Amino acid sequence: MRAVLRYRQIPFKWVPQHSKWDDLPPFPLIPAIAFPDETGAYTDAMIDSSPLIMRLEGMYSERSLVPTDAVVAFIDYLLANEAAMEAGAETFSCVIDGHPYSQGTFVYQRKCLKWIREEYAKLSTADRHDVDALLAGTGCEILFTS
Repeated sequence: MRAVLRYRQIPFKWVPQHSKWDDLPPFPLIPAIAFPDETGAYTDAMIDSSPLIMRLEGMYSERSLVPTDAVVAFIDYLLANEAAMEAGAETFSCVIDGHPYSQGTFVYQRKCLKWIREEYAKLSTADRHDVDALLAGTGCEILFTS
């Protein structure tokens, strides 16, 4: 979470638990992010990173981490991972929602892409036509054309 706060340039105070600066409510896990109430007291602490990221998305609009279209972002990720694995690379880079992204290749994601394509190929011509019509213009059709 500290990386999220730094990347998004959100001001924060890093307080070691049980330090003389720790005036936060007790919480079972760290890291936690505490939010002040209307009096300025830090009474609302959260520890789960996914809800925290979404709460911060609502509070701060700059340098968002959440893609505009999560489905298209995931497809971009799947295809970049697949291309890197086909080339024998151990890492891959791509642009997701206008931001550069890179990581090590991931075999499981390659299996997911293969499974999606296999299930699509099993469809009857009429069913494939219906699926193509549903996907047209969504950005998802690239799964079956690349």
